[in-house]
Amino acid sequence: MAVNLKSLYSKDTAKRIDKVQRHGERQERIPGRKPSQKVLEDLGLRERRHWPRYEPAYRIIKTAFPEFEWKAVMEEGKHFVLFYDHPNPHASLAEIVLESYRRHFEREEGREMFKQRVEINTFPTNIQQRVKPLLFSEEGEAFAKLLVEEIGISYPPMSIMESIRDWFYRALEGEPTTVIVPVCPDYETENTGNPANPKVYTFKGLGDSIGYVAQRALYSIPKLWHFFHERGLEVNFVVAIGDFEAESEETRKRVGVTKEEFLRRLRRSQEAFQNACPIPDKNLRTPFISEIAPRPFEDILEDAKRNVEQGDYGALGITENDLEIIAKARKSLYKRWFGEEVDSKEVLKLQAPEYMAMGEVSGNFSNPLLLGVDSVSMAPFMQGMSKTIRPVLYLRNVIY
Repeated sequence: MAVNLKSLYSKDTAKRIDKVQRHGERQERIPGRKPSQKVLEDLGLRERRHWPRYEPAYRIIKTAFPEFEWKAVMEEGKHFVLFYDHPNPHASLAEIVLESYRRHFEREEGREMFKQRVEINTFPTNIQQRVKPLLFSEEGEAFAKLLVEEIGISYPPMSIMESIRDWFYRALEGEPTTVIVPVCPDYETENTGNPANPKVYTFKGLGDSIGYVAQRALYSIPKLWHFFHERGLEVNFVVAIGDFEAESEETRKRVGVTKEEFLRRLRRSQEAFQNACPIPDKNLRTPFISEIAPRPFEDILEDAKRNVEQGDYGALGITENDLEIIAKARKSLYKRWFGEEVDSKEVLKLQAPEYMAMGEVSGNFSNPLLLGVDSVSMAPFMQGMSKTIRPVLYLRNVIY
């Protein structure tokens, strides 16, 4: 008997699901051919008099994966079934059917009846592995697609992606959630003529508009807000600018302004961002970083500096070799900022505490996610001052 979407929740189907669950408890995977055929027969998904014999199973799959199609053909007297947009060619037909059942129960009843049996290839294999922790539900898949296909993220280590999964699950459960986005001042830039790297900072001046890095936040935040808003979830965004950079006499001299004027321009930059960002004002704040710290930011920064002096960079366990690699990646920027003779590693050790302190500040919010829009090479320092992994996402493809 064929099973369609309308009959999926009948008493007869409930009996089939009992069998599905028993199969799920008995073994991790269902091999193809005879083991798969036996499960499909138990579920009443095999036609004995018509071709294709497993068309009832194909219809079940299509209810969960609408793009899936099949076509029965005959060549030289032999029957074949061709599949199009198959969810996972490496899984047996029985496994795909069980996954289809699972997804229906999860979507229609808001709960998971039994665990996922097979991995569905939502992305190319290499990307699939990098975002695998998010693929625990349809909502998780939708979020992963947003990050990969629309926003464009740099794929973090698996431990961080697992932390992002936990953050996302808490947000779905309705826990008050905040995305914190640190941004740089509106330092002067110049065009490079290179499409892959269109602008670089020159540090020859300081503007009061939306800076190069902050523009990336302006692109990403509305996409994230709409994703959660469509699901009836209220997520707040805090775009915090690095006012601590006004404390650097060398930076002030480089851009040619006093500390007071530096801060005035940062304030105008933040006002410009608030006015330009197309999400409700109630969901967006644009303060200085020092204004969101749970205690004086200078004190947090001093604690972070002491950690750096002791070689303690937090949960990821950054080594001296890691610092060498990161410093090399930042060398071009530091030369433009501090001159040709700059010691990149020493500057990095001066900047690392600022990122570590920002990670600490994020803990002042409910269910926080840190969204980095500057260079991903600095992402590891966001894990500083913590023994547990924080949820930190960075956008990809920025070289400045």
